Formats: sequence, structure tokens, C-alpha cells
Amino acid sequence: LDYFAENLLHFIEEKKLEKPNIFGYSMGGYVALKLALTHPEKVNLIMTLGTKFDWSPESAEREVKMLNPDLIAEKVPKFAEQLKQRHAPQDWKQVLAKTADMMLALGNGRALQSIDFHKVNCPVLITVGSADNMVSVKESQEIAAAIPNSAFETFEGFNHPIEQVDVGVLAERIEAFMKSKI
Repeated sequence: LDYFAENLLHFIEEKKLEKPNIFGYSMGGYVALKLALTHPEKVNLIMTLGTKFDWSPESAEREVKMLNPDLIAEKVPKFAEQLKQRHAPQDWKQVLAKTADMMLALGNGRALQSIDFHKVNCPVLITVGSADNMVSVKESQEIAAAIPNSAFETFEGFNHPIEQVDVGVLAERIEAFMKSKI
């Protein structure tokens, strides 16, 4: 997580962005919130979609079970090919292994704690799809309640995979949120 936040900081600095608005999907939302904690001067506002906040050893194990590259290649070959293309030139199987390591670390105490979210001082909109089977409405609502200047919304019918969301509806909401908080 620290590495991803450092990469985001480097990107912001390299592109000479001044307090950008950040949309973070899934782990991207978590990374944006981590950056807001460590470098609040670099973030204007954050909107998340489908960001998992409930990290325990058990939840991490459940997520890691879904990252078995051999099983994915066997059971869902089209998805395996998508992962191969998406992560090229890196080996998608190695990306999954590193993702699994990160999830296990989050589940074993490296996750942001409730007290951390209380320290986020930029406006935040936490969103989740009503049909998301990875992230619960409850965990998203609890984190939104912990962040001082935040709100929570549900996208009706959205599932977790971003390829399955209505991008028109999502884009409209992102644009409206970004404009309303500037």
C-alpha cells in the first residue's frame, strides 16, 4: 500500500498536478485515501468506487482464494487473457501473486485503521455498487461515517468488476462530484 501511495505521489509530482481530484476504483480508492493521510497537501478530493475496507485475516484469505492464476486460466480463460493483456509486459500471474501478498498484509495488520480515516481532511465520496459481491454496503458506510467531510452513495445494480458498470452513469456522478467540491 505504501508503495502504491508513493507511486501516486510521484505521478502527481511528475505531471505537476496541483491538488488533483482523484477517482479511485477498488484498491485505487484505498491508495488515494492513504495518500490523503500521508500527503494531505497533495489531494483536493477523492471519490471511491468498490473500495474494500474490511481487512482481517479471514477477509484477506477469502479474497486471495479468488486470485489463483491456474484456476482462473482453467475456469475463466477469457478473463485470464484479459489479465494477460491488461498487465503486459508484466506477467499477470506474478501480478496476482503480489496482489495476494498485499491483501494478506492488509489482513494481518497493515490496513488503515479506523483512527486513520478520522484524519482524512479532504472531501470524500465513498460509493459501492448494490450488487458488489466483494465490498459490502455496510463497510463502505462505516468508513464514510468515519471520515469527517464525507458522504456515501450506492450505485444501484453495479457489481464489482468495473467492466460491468454503466460507465455513463458513473462518469456523470464523478463529474458532478468533482464540480460540486471545487
